[in-house]
Order: sequence, then C-alpha cells, then structure tokens
Amino acid sequence: MRILQKTTSTIMAVLFSVIAMAQDEGLDIDVKIGEEGANVWYQNPLYWIIGALLVIILIAVLTKGSRN
Repeated sequence: MRILQKTTSTIMAVLFSVIAMAQDEGLDIDVKIGEEGANVWYQNPLYWIIGALLVIILIAVLTKGSRN
C-alpha cells in the first residue's frame, strides 16, 4: 500500500510539472507602468530607510514606556 502511494505521488508530481512547463511556452508580456523617468516615492531607497528608522524608534519608545 505504501509503495502505491509513493508511486501515485511521484506520477502526480511529474504530471503537474509537465502541465506547468506547458503553460510557460510562448508567454510574452510587455508591461509599462508610468512615464519614462518617473520617480515614484516607493522606488526611492531613502524613503524606505527613513520609514524603517521611524518604525524602530516607535517600537523602542512604546516598549520603553511599558517598563515601570
């Protein structure tokens, strides 16, 4: 019974991988978002660094205030 389960699982895995590979053929997607050279705020790493620092400071202040 255990061998039958392993064999069935292996066959299903192979079939699913073949199906997934068949869907990948000939796929060509061209996505253009926004204007050329448009700088969106979330693409700038400086905003991410400042946001992360603010979150760390906020967590530090909130946890420090709970100590009595």
